[in-house]
Amino acid sequence: MSDVIAALVAASLVLGAGGPTVVPIDGATGHGDLTGIELEAPVVGMAGTASGEGYWLAAVDGGIFAFGDAGFFGSMGAVSLNRPIVAMAATPSGEGYWLAAADGGIFAFGDAGFFGSMGAVSLNQPIVAMAATPSGEGYWLAAADGGIFAFGDAGFLGSGSGGLDRTAVTFATDPGGEGYVLVAPDGEVVGFGSATDRTTGARCATERVITSALDPVSGGTWLATVPIEATITTPSAASSGVESAFVAELLAFAQACQGDPIAPTAGSLASPVPGARLSSAFGSRVHPIWGVRQLHAGADAAAPTGTPVRAAAGGTVVAVRSGLTAYGTIVLIDHGDRVATLYAHLSRTDVEVGAVVSTGDVLGGVGSTGFSTGPHLHFEVRVDGVPIDPASVLDALFLEGG
Repeated sequence: MSDVIAALVAASLVLGAGGPTVVPIDGATGHGDLTGIELEAPVVGMAGTASGEGYWLAAVDGGIFAFGDAGFFGSMGAVSLNRPIVAMAATPSGEGYWLAAADGGIFAFGDAGFFGSMGAVSLNQPIVAMAATPSGEGYWLAAADGGIFAFGDAGFLGSGSGGLDRTAVTFATDPGGEGYVLVAPDGEVVGFGSATDRTTGARCATERVITSALDPVSGGTWLATVPIEATITTPSAASSGVESAFVAELLAFAQACQGDPIAPTAGSLASPVPGARLSSAFGSRVHPIWGVRQLHAGADAAAPTGTPVRAAAGGTVVAVRSGLTAYGTIVLIDHGDRVATLYAHLSRTDVEVGAVVSTGDVLGGVGSTGFSTGPHLHFEVRVDGVPIDPASVLDALFLEGG
């Protein structure tokens, strides 16, 4: 399995995540989803019915889930696949569908016809998405790099190489059949042919789009999304880096619709624990638990357990998580302009995801959760997901030896 497909599959497997949530946008109507249901194989494909009153979800093993007026016309069952299923498309009648594998293999069910596959063609990037023509006499396959392959009466209207700058995860045809759209994990849509008016910027959300479908009646879109979750590691020196990357990924999605990063100016952020003692500064250090040299991505403020931890600036809470191996319990705040602050090792949290906070609002209490040798706040400032030295932007750094 390629790195791209492995990453797409892993997106639905982290922390035993359940099935995806279906998010209707631009006039589409929801008909149910698999939220909270533990699946044997993650969902990777989606297609809507001709009426717009239902849709199918397809799993990586070829399992099919039907909602609304979508009928069941078969699945891969116990068939052993050489490559995982990665996409699906439905016939115009709603009486059949196709499944596509990562190597471009095609499986037809119901009244779906077979119009070709990638056969023995060697692909630079795996297939990740599929869409059918309005006549049902052809289909397109889309590769991870946005490359397009047309079969039957499907015409070539352009590819993603000139528009989509991230891996495509889903693909859909315009109802008129003279255009199609590619969709990225952050929800960015790039249209080609008659669908150019569907081009949109990325969404700001803390969930990853894994597949989508167009509603042919309303012109809206269904997005199937899963939460971005941390990988819980066996405690080691590597755990901090894994969780730092998780925070960066969360911010990449939560801030995807924002413009270019604008770094905070000196003194523009307030100290989250005023008057606390600086116990460890930003920069390279020998880890106090593991004894190896690595980047300390923030500044530590030593204070008694329960001491109020305050927002360094106004913003929106994008994550409240507990049980992380290294960071323990955290609060993550987006301040706009791709600037964020992270508060870790908390003993408690006093805010929820989505809360809008002002400078000085209490977020939680100092604690010693995760990797910690005593009660303190680990505080990070991130610009475009990358940690910077808090001393460069705080109005007053924690007191040296105070």
